[in-house]
Amino acid sequence: LLGNHAYAVLDARVLPDSGHRLVLVRDPWGKGTFTGQWVKQSELWMIHPTAEKALGYVPDEGTGCFWMSFEEMVQHLTTLHVCRVFPADHHSLSVPSEWGPGTAGGPPGEGSGWFRNPQFRLSVVQSASVVLSVVQYDHKLPGRSHRPMVAGLVVLKARRGAAPVRMWEAPEELVAAHAPPAPGREASVTVRLQGGCLYYVVPYTALEGSEGAFILRCYSPCMVELQRVAPPAVSQVRSEWVGRYAGGRRPGPAWLKNPQILMTSPYSDVDCMLLLERTPP
Repeated sequence: LLGNHAYAVLDARVLPDSGHRLVLVRDPWGKGTFTGQWVKQSELWMIHPTAEKALGYVPDEGTGCFWMSFEEMVQHLTTLHVCRVFPADHHSLSVPSEWGPGTAGGPPGEGSGWFRNPQFRLSVVQSASVVLSVVQYDHKLPGRSHRPMVAGLVVLKARRGAAPVRMWEAPEELVAAHAPPAPGREASVTVRLQGGCLYYVVPYTALEGSEGAFILRCYSPCMVELQRVAPPAVSQVRSEWVGRYAGGRRPGPAWLKNPQILMTSPYSDVDCMLLLERTPP
């Protein structure tokens, strides 16, 4: 077996007579074979004459396919990725997006900009188990120079009767599912959604400010509505407490001398988040 090389697991069988657990493996390059216990010339095929009939296939050398014992697979291979195949009647949606300047908010509970991450509003017509995944592009593809970042996603359930413009916080009681940040190009989670309820999917990176492109994918046995939430409008005002304008806390008599900022909006109802950040001197 080659180091740092991917192999495909095509089949797994248990021999009925002996109980041996075998795995059919293929080298995508289609060259060579694994010289393990169950190589084609091995005497094990003679010791267990019913094995070939039970397996139904003994690959020839040069095809890139070979049988190996389960114990050998555990010994030699370090990581196993499972490719999930959905039924043909499942609905699937893919939405391209990115963590960019102003939208790479980092993980929930850390820093001040988590709510700036891309958000997606999700609902189903009936209760169902839905698979959500955040997939990053392969940096080896032409035009893709960014390496995959450590990323995850969280699914939040809106409070009953509420339809917020976006989720500003991620309290534990609203978390319906969470895929913590992990190395690799994909992070996925399976979540049971209730029909008629509103959910928000928030992909995020482990570090605030990490920028890159991704695709949000959704697989469901029923119709799904997935909407991209518009990014928030951000306004910044710089000010300072200095001299007579450092009025202290309420209800002190000088509190009114603190800097004051007037907020107005042309809309009658506005959902907003106010953040106060101290800048270094």
